[in-house]
Amino acid sequence: MAGPAWNPNAMAQGLRDYASRTFSLDPQPEQSLPEMGVEAVAGFIPGVGQAMAGRDWERARRANDPAGMAMAGASLAPWGRMGKALKSGVFGGKSSKGADLSKLKKAEEEFYDPRRGMSEQDTRTSIWQKHGWEPEAGGKWIYEIPDQGMSLRKPRFEMGGTKFWDEDVKSAIHHPKLFEAHADIGDMPFHGSMDPKLDIGGSYQGLRGGRIDVTGNIAKDFMSSSIHEINHGLQHKNLLEGGGDPDRYLNAIIETNHATHAPQKVSDVHKANEMYLHRAGEAYSRAAEARWLRSPESNLMTPPSQTLREMGYPIEKLLLKDDISDIIMGRKLWEPPPQKPGRQIDQEVLATLLRRLGEMP
Repeated sequence: MAGPAWNPNAMAQGLRDYASRTFSLDPQPEQSLPEMGVEAVAGFIPGVGQAMAGRDWERARRANDPAGMAMAGASLAPWGRMGKALKSGVFGGKSSKGADLSKLKKAEEEFYDPRRGMSEQDTRTSIWQKHGWEPEAGGKWIYEIPDQGMSLRKPRFEMGGTKFWDEDVKSAIHHPKLFEAHADIGDMPFHGSMDPKLDIGGSYQGLRGGRIDVTGNIAKDFMSSSIHEINHGLQHKNLLEGGGDPDRYLNAIIETNHATHAPQKVSDVHKANEMYLHRAGEAYSRAAEARWLRSPESNLMTPPSQTLREMGYPIEKLLLKDDISDIIMGRKLWEPPPQKPGRQIDQEVLATLLRRLGEMP
């Protein structure tokens, strides 16, 4: 029996309107500007400009949060002063040069010991604090590559008020410990641009040795996006769970619905976005951004799995690569979390969703 008629033009407009309304980066009616500022820092929603930096710094000061004060001040900081008191949270693996494999062996023995007598999360925390390793959602082990000297280098050139970096990662980012562990990341092509009129965004392409592209409007957001994409590069080099693309997910859902005569639903925009947010590699790259904002002492005591749990993405809820294809093809049932009123998403997600909708016939 034939399914319902598919009107791509009407569907495109409906999804476009729905995405614009639901994922608007402007304050929602029930959300004040101060609340959005707090959400921007806590939830890594970009677009908080330098006008918000003083407010963020004052909030951090009142909360006795030195890392928060440093990050707010970094929005106005000159080149080379960015993040010198902070610790990057990118994650290495077994193949990273300098990885302590003796500690990894001890961590594995303790984690898989049936007599451990603790919950899995308590076990993860204990092992992380003692050995500095834990298994990621896909089961492969990771550790944190520390660097309290990480900073943003001067742009290669400026044109019309826009700053450009167009050589390699090490020419844009000063990150000694990372490049000791992965010289291949430092040599990876890096194309970045920063301008007050630009949205934050980024991508990692793993073909032909990899490439990173980043845009941003202020140094803080530019660095945050760079960390996110660098972590994707590390995932690729260490064969860890990688990232995803909501644009591709939405496209695949729409085309699968069309092929199977299933109705097209505006809720598929939300589903594609949640699949992206729950993709393990994406969640870990957001955790890398989160841990960059925290103190080294906090990161030494808190495993990445706990950071993810605090962010609302416990590892048992994350989706692996095979999960994504099974969900799209209907081989696995998966219901995204209910959409929260006024929920924000980052500009990269919004841009890819709307770009895909704009390309529909």
